[in-house]
Amino acid sequence: MGYIVCAHSVIVMKKKNLKIVIVLIFTAAILLAGYFIFTKKAHGSMPARSIVSAVHKPETQSQKEHRMCQPVLDPKNNCSVSKLASAFPDPIIATQASAICNLESQGDSSITSYVDFCRDGNPYSFGLFQINVIAKENLVPACADVFTVHMNAAHDDIACIKSENGICIIHDCRVANTVNYNACKAYITDPANNIKIAAEIHQERGWGDWGSYAFCRNQF
Repeated sequence: MGYIVCAHSVIVMKKKNLKIVIVLIFTAAILLAGYFIFTKKAHGSMPARSIVSAVHKPETQSQKEHRMCQPVLDPKNNCSVSKLASAFPDPIIATQASAICNLESQGDSSITSYVDFCRDGNPYSFGLFQINVIAKENLVPACADVFTVHMNAAHDDIACIKSENGICIIHDCRVANTVNYNACKAYITDPANNIKIAAEIHQERGWGDWGSYAFCRNQF
């Protein structure tokens, strides 16, 4: 008799568990159906493949240039058109200057170069427009006689010690006077000084000295 009762209890428990499972499956089916209905309303009749393609479609070079070569409109940003207007009176040039400045530094006046380094590890390009103080020593008196420099065979650039992917990342120069180097860096990272020298370079040579110009040229 005891075995019969136990067997009966097991059967009852199995039936209860089966009912619970059925309820859970039914609930899950309702939730899933609701999800697909919501998704269809949100995306219309666009097939799932089209949605994925739209999200993951690679950006073209032209689209990338358009996105990255925009002038800065936030007046608080050091690279904004409004803050560059006095140094670059022509509105078109000021707009171009803003885009180049933004690519070079994103408005951070204290930034130092990621690629222009001497053999002693010290950078030599600084500030909003990443002014190369070795190449533009004549425009930056505060940076005169700061470096010891060895030129390349053509005497048109600093000799390169190490390059990666065709770009020189370590040049044959070193800081000769640390006190003067720090004074030079303080001068050129001042936003007003950096912008003034950038305007002088542009007036003399255009934008050709900036690599960011080559990237944005088609947008100007």
